[in-house]
Amino acid sequence: MRCRIVSTSPDVTEILCALNLFEDLAGVSRFCDWPPEVKILPVVSDFLKLDAQALEEARPDVVICSTAVQKEIVRDLTERHVRTVVLHPHSLQSIFDNIRLLGDLFGRTFEAGDLVSRMKREFFLIREEASRFEKNPRVFCEEWGDPLIVGIGWIQEMSEAAGGRPTHPELFPEVGSERRTIPAAALRERNPEIILLSWCGMGGRVNSRILEAREGWKEIEAVKSGRVYPVNDTLFVRPGPRLIEGTRQILNYVRDFQNGRD
Repeated sequence: MRCRIVSTSPDVTEILCALNLFEDLAGVSRFCDWPPEVKILPVVSDFLKLDAQALEEARPDVVICSTAVQKEIVRDLTERHVRTVVLHPHSLQSIFDNIRLLGDLFGRTFEAGDLVSRMKREFFLIREEASRFEKNPRVFCEEWGDPLIVGIGWIQEMSEAAGGRPTHPELFPEVGSERRTIPAAALRERNPEIILLSWCGMGGRVNSRILEAREGWKEIEAVKSGRVYPVNDTLFVRPGPRLIEGTRQILNYVRDFQNGRD
């Protein structure tokens, strides 16, 4: 007998589908778009609020939420007495743990273990290649521009695995975006050599020229050398299997840095 699952977050949806649970999905969020077939599923929420009628029609056995940002959704589900599981990813290890948790919950323990093993293997291969680089450039990932938010912990791990040096290692444990918000002027002191623009929901459609308008940023090494890269945020801010693709992108940027290519 199948379990009717509702996912309120794109990363959860991607993990569930990677565990061969697409047929069990009774509803998703408005932002769930990968794999492409999930776009045909009923939408029961945006990222912050539930659609009460759509939820009722979905008749979920369980709803899976992700990150502390979804507190309002969790509170609403609790008041409706809906069985709810809340994930709190902040690091690569916590993402691996979440994959295993979902596998155990829905009878996909083997698939979850296999997925985690494959992801760890990919990270190992990336680190192995990066270990041969002679230079380790300072990497800054911008999760949002105004206010300026530093990329969450697992993105810093991705940068490090790809041969970069994260500019804000002291913020690695911080989950909430408010604790990772810094003054724009403060980045000048860290002087990153590579900047990734991974604005949530923008899909890489960020004009890198906006950085030149920020006071003092024209003197930042990454801006001077043109090593500012708008990237598809779905490969960076979604804590799921496709982080490997994002990490390989960083690896390519760091490799180009070694070779002096723009």
